[in-house]
Amino acid sequence: MIEAARKYNKIVQVGFQNRSINNVRKAMQALHDGVIGEVYMAKGMCYKPRASFGKAENGAPPAGLHYDLWLGPAAWRPYNELRGHYNWHWHWNTGNGDIGNQGPHQFDVARWGLNKDEHPVKIHSTGGYYKYTDCSQETPNTQSAVLEYADGKILQFEVRGLDTNGEGSLGIKIGNIFYGTEGYMEVNGSHWKTFLGKDGLPGPSSDQEVQEEKPSAYLAAPGGGGHYANFIAAVRSGNKADLTCDIYEGFLSTALPHLANISYRVGGQALMFNSDTEQFVNNEGANALLTRQYREPYVVPDKV
Repeated sequence: MIEAARKYNKIVQVGFQNRSINNVRKAMQALHDGVIGEVYMAKGMCYKPRASFGKAENGAPPAGLHYDLWLGPAAWRPYNELRGHYNWHWHWNTGNGDIGNQGPHQFDVARWGLNKDEHPVKIHSTGGYYKYTDCSQETPNTQSAVLEYADGKILQFEVRGLDTNGEGSLGIKIGNIFYGTEGYMEVNGSHWKTFLGKDGLPGPSSDQEVQEEKPSAYLAAPGGGGHYANFIAAVRSGNKADLTCDIYEGFLSTALPHLANISYRVGGQALMFNSDTEQFVNNEGANALLTRQYREPYVVPDKV
């Protein structure tokens, strides 16, 4: 997609709406300006309790659903009413769990705060599916990932799909915490606070900023009008530098949950990653998961 966007000189925006929220942008600028010193670790969180959706027998797709088109290039699998619609997120053939659902948005903020324009070199992720035994979900509902960059800086990510506490003074369940040599920062939506020194004294925060007005389309469009407005402005200018989240930024951030899931799927192995070749080092099993196993050649089955 990056190559196509560059070749045809197209403006391509990725839907990481946090990039267009003024208060989040101010928080990231404060981090980059050293408000908490040198940022050495970022933690992203996706704490979304999700109940079991059960199991169902395979069957015929409903009238009006072109099931083959719905599957796309994914490996053929019989239709199941509990593996479609939103539940496709929780089966490996079509989805990647909450770390790849809500997760990319917080991975993006974490990488942004760390100011990393590269892939990590070490990845380790473990977890499991806990509590429910009456569900066809394949992806974990509890997962921890640690990704390390070449300079040793760390990006942590945690998924908690059962009842749990929030983190930090803001009780963050969907958000980020950044740790620096002089303090830490909590980011919860567009609200952020810093705490400085060994006593955690309050530092700069969004409380000191003029709060953003939500445009009328805020509730009707993901992320509000800012991200859409930014895209339209970039299209009009014809300058991809005007985008708050160009396709390249989106690629770097969406790669992170995939790398974490690969570590999880090869048994929680700690993996080394060569960012130049975009391959895992000496691990054929992990490398095999870098691309989806497409159906080729495709043969329409006689029956579902």
